[in-house]
Parts: sequence; structure tokens; C-alpha cells
Amino acid sequence: MAPPTPTLATEPDPAFFSPPPPAHVPSYADVVAVRILLTKRLCLPPELALMILSYGSYAPRVRASLTYAMSVSASAGRGIPNVGNRAILVTPPIPATGFKRTVSVRFWLCSCDQGHSGETLQGTHRNSWTWFEAGIMRGEGAEVWEEKTAEARGVDVTNAETQWPEEMLLKREGRDDRVWMLQRNINSSTNEEEHVIEWPWKQEELQAVQEAEEDFDGEWSRESGSGVGEGFIQALKPGDRIVLFARAMYPGWANRVQGAQCEIEYDVD
Repeated sequence: MAPPTPTLATEPDPAFFSPPPPAHVPSYADVVAVRILLTKRLCLPPELALMILSYGSYAPRVRASLTYAMSVSASAGRGIPNVGNRAILVTPPIPATGFKRTVSVRFWLCSCDQGHSGETLQGTHRNSWTWFEAGIMRGEGAEVWEEKTAEARGVDVTNAETQWPEEMLLKREGRDDRVWMLQRNINSSTNEEEHVIEWPWKQEELQAVQEAEEDFDGEWSRESGSGVGEGFIQALKPGDRIVLFARAMYPGWANRVQGAQCEIEYDVD
């Protein structure tokens, strides 16, 4: 029997949400075992074995999912008027064992806004005041926030009582902020949209967006609403966790989230 469809709510709703069916996630030991099989048992050159593993995306991953619906309202922010900012997901840490480099980070989002506004350009990602951001959490004690975010169904970053550790978020190189724009919702739409954002962008896609100056905001594409994540992959190190924030700003705006997932794929030695 198919799971029930979750309903939107102004408060976190425990309705069942099913993210994309997970593929097999190989462990570090799995990858090493297959590499040995290819090179020792089948006598393939190491370079060819690595190409086969890469082509099949057979690499270890870190994954976390949001499995319930919630709504982040701009009026819900307790510390800053008309600003909603909720940490809705914190991944497990990137393992240090065998880590070589981060290959990609893939986000899956299902969301919409409140469905009406006084803004122009409705039906596009422009003038949209509900969005998502991603940050990198680094340092001792990060596991506490992974647990709190899951148990409390998100943490209100604007509420001083939560004591959100802003200093644990990695500061971006050459900038004052600590988050990357990830995705804007469609302006004034109740249709839940699925967004898949993979960082880094393919070079040809990034170049095409950058060349269309009227379509590029420096951080995100006005056409797709997706952020480019410049420098995000390069900043990740073993032990880091990714934090996903749901945002809303200005009276009447609400980010209605049906589900989210973050997956980190990395190479091993």
C-alpha cells in the first residue's frame, strides 16, 4: 500500500514522507573490496578499475533525510521580527577513514511557499522570499546539533534560547557570511516542486548561466532558482557536517517543506 500523502501545516506535521528510494550505499570496506576484486582477481589495471568504479558511481556516501512535513513562517522568528530561519537537517560527519576528496553533494527538496503575495513576477523564482541555504558545521559538539535537529524537528536559529552555535559554521573564504544559497521556491505557488541540486555544477552548465547575465545573480540562477555552491565542495573536510536551513522573510511568507535529503559522495584512497 502506498504511504499517505503528507498535508501542509503551519506547525511540524509528523505525516509520513518518502524521499527518493535510496540506492545501495557502499561503505569504505565495500569500495576497497571491489577494487581488489577488479585488480587482483580480474587482473585489470588500477587506472581501469578506478574508471569502472567512477562510471558506476560506486563510492561511499553520507546521507541524511527529513522525513516529515513542516512550515517555516517569517512571523515565527522569535529573535528577529519577520525572519524565519530553521535548521531542518544536519548530516552525519564525513568519515576520516580513507577519505581522499569530496566528489559531489546532492540535495533533494520538495517545497512551495504560501501560494499568494503582493510581489511581481509571480510564478518565477524571482522576488521569492522563501528559500533554502546550506552551511558547513565544523568542530567538537556538532553531533549534539545533529541529534537536536532530528529530535526537535528542526531548530529555530532566530530563537536565542536555542543557543544555536553560529561560530561552528564555517566562514566562507573572502566573505563575511557562513551559508551558501541553495534554492529559492517559486513565487506564490501552492504546487509542491521537487528540486535536485548537485554541487559542483557541471562546468558547461555554470558557464552557460554566467554568460546569461540577466539570468545570473552571482550566487544563484534566476531561471532555476538554484545556487551554484561556489567553493562549497572545496571547503569540505573529514569530520564536517552539512546543515540545511529553511528560510522565510517578510510578513505572510511561509516556506512549506514536504521533505529534504542531502547526500555527500566522496573518493577514498
